Amino acid sequence: MRHDEAAWASSRAVRDNSRISTYLWATDWSRHATRPVRTYFWTHRAPAQGPGPRRASHGSEIDYVFGNPAPGTGPWTDEDHENAETVSSYWTHFAATGDPNGPGLPHWPAFSPDVSAVMEIGAHYRLIPVAKPAANDFWNCSFRTQQAW
Repeated sequence: MRHDEAAWASSRAVRDNSRISTYLWATDWSRHATRPVRTYFWTHRAPAQGPGPRRASHGSEIDYVFGNPAPGTGPWTDEDHENAETVSSYWTHFAATGDPNGPGLPHWPAFSPDVSAVMEIGAHYRLIPVAKPAANDFWNCSFRTQQAW
């Protein structure tokens, strides 16, 4: 057994939980929303702050959203700056029109409860499956057993 097997399993569980819980939230929200719902999963690994590994972690897209890969905060690449241009364009279009799509941007479809997919943003710009069926079944069962706050 590889020594990092547990770490990879934990990472997959966190990823699946994030995607599935967002899918379930969007399914519920879209029942009452008057405008299209958009979901995404950030996958671009931002430069490490210090000696740590590069990670596509929660919140690491913020520098890109605001088009601000700040000098001196990491070894930003041309790819980072291209991602910042794309992502900040999505957010600008969304703020101005309620739709992130615009000229030259990869199409970001509106959420549909009938399509078990989420928009991947960062490493690629495309629809990806929310999770494998077994993971989807597991997390759906787990969430159904939770008591509402």
